[in-house]
Amino acid sequence: MSESSVDQQDLFSTSGFPRYLEWYRCYMEPSTRRPVDGLEYRRHEHDWDDWAKAKWRFFYRPVKALVGRPQKREIEKARAAIEGWRRRVDHAKVAMIRDGILALLVAWLFYSLQEALAVLPVIVGGIRLLVLSQERGKGRKAIEGWEGRIAGLKGEIRELLTQIKSYPETEEIEERYGEEVCLMERTNLAEVVNKRSADETLFDEVAHVPLQRDNPYGLHTLLVEGWGALQPASNPGPLGEESSGLQWVLEDVGRGLTTWRRGTRGQPLYRVVYLQYVFLLDKSITVCAYFYDFVSGNRYGRRSETFQYEHVSNYALREVGLEEEEWVEKVNVPRALRQQLFGQEINAFVLAVSSGAHLRCVLADGTVVRGINEWMSQDEIRRNLEAKLGQDQQNESSRTEGDVEEDDFWADLDPEERQEVYREVFENQRALEDQGIHLARRVLQQIRDAVDQHVLKVEPVRRYERVAM
Repeated sequence: MSESSVDQQDLFSTSGFPRYLEWYRCYMEPSTRRPVDGLEYRRHEHDWDDWAKAKWRFFYRPVKALVGRPQKREIEKARAAIEGWRRRVDHAKVAMIRDGILALLVAWLFYSLQEALAVLPVIVGGIRLLVLSQERGKGRKAIEGWEGRIAGLKGEIRELLTQIKSYPETEEIEERYGEEVCLMERTNLAEVVNKRSADETLFDEVAHVPLQRDNPYGLHTLLVEGWGALQPASNPGPLGEESSGLQWVLEDVGRGLTTWRRGTRGQPLYRVVYLQYVFLLDKSITVCAYFYDFVSGNRYGRRSETFQYEHVSNYALREVGLEEEEWVEKVNVPRALRQQLFGQEINAFVLAVSSGAHLRCVLADGTVVRGINEWMSQDEIRRNLEAKLGQDQQNESSRTEGDVEEDDFWADLDPEERQEVYREVFENQRALEDQGIHLARRVLQQIRDAVDQHVLKVEPVRRYERVAM
C-alpha cells in the first residue's frame, strides 16, 4: 500500500504520514534482522477472524524503539532547523549591540565635526537595528513553529504506541494449532471415506491404532509435518515434475514463509507448515498433503493420493541435499540464514509408488535446528552486524537487495535505538531444542507394518507393541 493510496483522513496532520501502526516497519520476528510492516494484517483486518489476527500478532511483534521512526527523523530535522535559527537569532542580537555602538560612535564623531551630520549615522543605525530586530522576530517565530512541529510529531508517536495490541501466550497458540491439526485430520479423512467429519464412527475406517508416543496432538491417524520453507517447489510425478504448491504460498505469504517462534518445549512453531496426513485403510493407503498457513488457515498445493499397498515401491527416511531455490533470493531471506540452511543434508520422509509419483516432506531435523540456533546466536548477531556496518561497502557486488535493506536499516539506527532493538529482540531469544524425528520414524514403522501385512502377509500381532515401545 503506497502512501499516495492512503485516505487523507488516515494521515497525521503534522507529518502527513499514515496514522495507523501497520504502515510502519516496526515489526520483527526471529527469521529476519530487519523490521517489516504490518500491511498484511491491515489488508485482512475485515476478512480474518479474531484468532487469525491474534496468531499474526503472535508471530510479528512491534519493537517500541522502531515505532514512529519516520517521525523521529522529522524531529531530528526540526531540531537541526531550530539550531540553525537560534544561531541566526544570536547573530542578530550580537549585530544589534555591535551596530548600535558603532552608530553612536560615528554619530559622536560626525557631531564633533558638524552638528547636522550626526543625524545621518543615527538614521542609518536605526534602520539597521530595525532590520536586525525583524530578523530576530522572524527567528523566534520560526523556532516556535519548529517546536510546535516537534510537539505534534511526538504526539503522533505516542498515538502509534497506544495502537500496540497484546498477543496470545505461547501455550494458547500451541493449543490452537493442535485443535486445527485435529480438525483437519477429521476433514481430510471424511473426504476420503465419504463420511461426515462429525461422524462418531469416522476413525473406524482406519486400519491402525493411534501412536502411543510422540503424538502431541492426540491424533487418531498418522501425520508427518515439516517447515514450509524447506519444501521443494516440485516433486517427481508420473508425467514429470509436479508443482508442490510452493509458488502459491509465496504469492500470498511471501516473506512469511520463513517465519517462526519458539514453543514452550523449545520446539520451533512455524507460520507455514507442510502437512502429510497418512491414512492406512483396509485395502489402500491415502496421503493428503499440503502447505498450511497457520495464520490465515489457507491450504496450498493440496493433493490427495490413494494407492494400493502393493503399489507402494519405496518408503523411507533419507537424507536429501537441500538446495537453495530461486524463491529464496526473491523474498530476501538473509544471507547468513541461507548459509545455515541450504546446501546441507537434511532428513526427509519419502513415499513413492510404482506409477512414479513421489510424496516428500523435508523434516526440521537436528541439522535445521542447529542452523537456526547459529543464526539466532546473540554473539554471532552482534559480530555480524557490527562487522557489516563497516565492511559491506567492500563487497557491494555480492550483496542482495535484502542484504542492502538490512544493512541500511542497522546503519540508520542511532546507538540508543540499536541497543533497544538488541535488548527487546535478540537478548530475549532463546535457543530452539531439537525435538528429533521420532514421530516420522514411528509413522514409517506403521506404514512398513501395513505393507508387510497386506503384501507379504506378515502376521501383525506384535506390530503395535513394537510401535508403542
